[in-house]
Amino acid sequence: GTTLLGDLSGTAIPSSVVSNTGEMLVIFVSDYAATYNGFNASYTSTGSAYCSNTTTLNTSDYGTFTDNSGGNNYCNNLDCRWLIQPPQATTVTLNFSVFDLEQPDADGTIYDYIEIFDGTNTSAPSLGKFSGSNLPPAITSTGPSMYVQFSSDISIAKQGWSAIYTSTQNT
Repeated sequence: GTTLLGDLSGTAIPSSVVSNTGEMLVIFVSDYAATYNGFNASYTSTGSAYCSNTTTLNTSDYGTFTDNSGGNNYCNNLDCRWLIQPPQATTVTLNFSVFDLEQPDADGTIYDYIEIFDGTNTSAPSLGKFSGSNLPPAITSTGPSMYVQFSSDISIAKQGWSAIYTSTQNT
C-alpha cells in the first residue's frame, strides 16, 4: 500500500522526509490563487544494487547465476555483466529458468533487457536481446566465451531472472 510520509506547505524549509521502502513519490499540487517561488529538493539513498560491474564465471563447466535480487524486484539503473569462460570450453549454452523484466512499449521501445554476446565483451556479435516475461530460447556461443549484459532504466523493476550455463569441453 501507499503511506503518506508528509504533507508540506508554507515558506519554512521542512525537515527531511524518509522512506524505508526504497521508493518515494513526490506530488506537487497548487491552486488557482497566489503564486510563490516554488521549491527545490534533493535526495540521497542508501543500500546497494544486487549486482554491479563485471563478474567472471571461469571456475566450473556449468553453473547458475541471477540478477541476485532473490524475491525482491531488481534495482533501477543497473548495468551488470557476466563473462562466462568455463575451463577448456569449446562452446557455452545459456538457459533461463526465470525471466521477468519490464515489458517493451507497444512501439517496440525496450527499457530493461538482457543482451547476450558471442565473445568476451559488448563489441562481440549479439546473440540476442531480451525483455518482457517470455523465457528466451537456449542460446549457444560459437566459441569458448559468452558475455551477458543486464541493463535496467530509471523506473519499473520486475522480479528479475535466473540462468544456467553449461559448456562443451575439449576432450
